[in-house]
Amino acid sequence: MATRISLFGLVFFLGMVSTAQADIGPPRVREDIVNIRLHTAKDYSDFLVYVCRSDRAPEQITIAPDKPIVLEGTKGTYLWLAAVPKDIVEKLGGEEKLLKSLAGKRIDGVLYSKSLAGSRPTKGPGAVVVDNYEITGIEKKVVSLVYLSEADAKKKFGQGSGSGSKQVFWPTSPNDGNDDSQPPFWSWDKLRLLISAVTLSVALAFGGLWLARRRQRATIAAAPTGG
Repeated sequence: MATRISLFGLVFFLGMVSTAQADIGPPRVREDIVNIRLHTAKDYSDFLVYVCRSDRAPEQITIAPDKPIVLEGTKGTYLWLAAVPKDIVEKLGGEEKLLKSLAGKRIDGVLYSKSLAGSRPTKGPGAVVVDNYEITGIEKKVVSLVYLSEADAKKKFGQGSGSGSKQVFWPTSPNDGNDDSQPPFWSWDKLRLLISAVTLSVALAFGGLWLARRRQRATIAAAPTGG
């Protein structure tokens, strides 16, 4: 009987700990959503410019001097620009076919930028921030992007991002996608549950030992004596 009670206490304890661990889970990384504001001082009307994303189909955007455009970021994604010279659009099958082709492998004759992160880890609760970039050139197979601090953006184009944060590049799409509203790793309710499980298991274990010793004493007292 005592052995069974002790075993029950141990099983109960392990079950409560496992439940608490499953409920707590590993700590998650909070992220800021990063919107990209593009500036340019040059005329790129000879190109069709597209924003390509890791999570959706490409879309055409308009790049014009002194008219910044904001590209919205999303969690766990990245984006890049593709510039297509207008004189090769028909050669590539027209705008409709080109739009579908841009979602696949890189196309000869199309100029690409480096990839920009649509989100990044943060120690805060998570927010939407804006990073500024200037398109400084579309040539030699590359769309050149230069990061601008908030102060530089205001000085050069009369407006900043409001974030002034350092740029982050991801060569591939990260796989986080976590919720920014998750609770802290440890909470008082979870600690209280764990303490209760430990206390109850210890009480059951000592109770089992006490019953075992009591039974042993009763057996010894009842045993016949010689003589």
